[in-house]
Amino acid sequence: MRIALFRAMADGRIDGVVFAHTYVSSNRKVNEDIRALSAQVFDPMMRELRRRIEWSARGVEEPSPVPASDRIVTINHNAPDFRELIDALDNVQQALRAINGGEPDEKGQLSAEIEAGRKLLDAPRTRIQALTATVGSALLWVAKRFADTAAGKAAEIAMDKLGKVIPAILDYLAKW
Repeated sequence: MRIALFRAMADGRIDGVVFAHTYVSSNRKVNEDIRALSAQVFDPMMRELRRRIEWSARGVEEPSPVPASDRIVTINHNAPDFRELIDALDNVQQALRAINGGEPDEKGQLSAEIEAGRKLLDAPRTRIQALTATVGSALLWVAKRFADTAAGKAAEIAMDKLGKVIPAILDYLAKW
């Protein structure tokens, strides 16, 4: 969306000076307005552009949008598969803590991402993209980075359980 704004400015459909002046002159605190403009427009655009460049550099097309019905899923907390998933995530976190070596910051980050995914799983409904970005990507990383360890094996098991609880997440994970 923000890239479209800059395209419109580049094409001359939107005057960038007028846009910035209108945005900044709406308040007397110019420095705060410029900081807010940067945080709301430039920073997210930079992240979006970087993501698109990374996808292009890998030779992978942008992931196709998932139908709206698959974007948000309802979670059955009473299902046996759900309990097995939670246990599998606990096993991954325990295995990460038990690894001798590796960077403590990396293990802490991965553990926090798995914990964030668990918080999302506590909700009655959740977005698949949010789960993919947290627990899904963390499990993939652990499975690859620590493939020959108990943590890597535990991550593979947890990914299998996650796919049973939320089958649509497998489509997202395949694109990561």
